[in-house]
Amino acid sequence: MKKIVLGAMLFSSLLLADDSISAKAELGYSKTSGNTDTEALNLDSKAKKVWDEHSVGAEVDARYSKSNGKEDASRFGAELNYGHAYDADLTIGYLAGYKRDKFSGYKYQIYTGPYAEYKAYKSDLQNLALELAALYAKDKLEDGRDESYASARVRAIYDYQIMENLKFAEDLSYRTSLKEGKHYFVTSKTSLVNKITDIFSAGITYRVDYAYIVPEGNKRTDRAFLVNLIAIYN
Repeated sequence: MKKIVLGAMLFSSLLLADDSISAKAELGYSKTSGNTDTEALNLDSKAKKVWDEHSVGAEVDARYSKSNGKEDASRFGAELNYGHAYDADLTIGYLAGYKRDKFSGYKYQIYTGPYAEYKAYKSDLQNLALELAALYAKDKLEDGRDESYASARVRAIYDYQIMENLKFAEDLSYRTSLKEGKHYFVTSKTSLVNKITDIFSAGITYRVDYAYIVPEGNKRTDRAFLVNLIAIYN
């Protein structure tokens, strides 16, 4: 939980440091007591600064939960990127990411390399961006395996304005080893967001994280249903 709180503080500091940054932060917290004592906290935030044809961005994603005093989720991930826009639709840049998920069977995952993002479709109601990255990746598994490999990631980001105050969004990514096709990861975030004010929205998200190769005793799929308060800063 400390990493999630620190991530939220860092994100807030970025906003206060430069009023030209555009950002989005989703924060959810729940606590119940009685027959079952549960506590859950999740953070999903993005920040981006653009000047001329350049941009820098940061993403932080974290989730923590426990039931009856026992942890059942503890995840932290961060990604940084630099982009150079060649025109209104095409951006080429470099990214670096880190992920740690205590219950996935992986001690950590890191990846870095160049990427290209193309805005494939834009309209008043719908937007679709496609990203392709060529990466160097390193995974450290709980069973002692330590793997380094060339990797590729494909990502699609889509949103659809269903109604004036209601938006559907999907963020789908697939990352695979270029040497071993069965060594791959899939992440899907499906959201409905209801705008409350110019700044605040309420959202529900269904998230799925899948890893084909996991140590014995670990599940390949992690699913979470999240309810968040969303703040958008422009």
